[in-house]
Amino acid sequence: MKTRDGHVIIAPISQKNFEQMADAMERSDLKTDVRFSTNQARVQNWTELMTLIAQWTEQRTGIDIESIMDG
Repeated sequence: MKTRDGHVIIAPISQKNFEQMADAMERSDLKTDVRFSTNQARVQNWTELMTLIAQWTEQRTGIDIESIMDG
């Protein structure tokens, strides 16, 4: 994903990874969004999910994202 100063890799594949990512992004609403609430739904709506993540990452530096995700 593009950041303000480069790129990071974000791959919310498992349910736990996805939920942690949504919390880190302060987008807990994504966890109950029917487009993303299950692995199958995320696969079907992958492009839309990646667009939402990109909107978040493009506003931050790679170090900021790493720090947020580690938290």
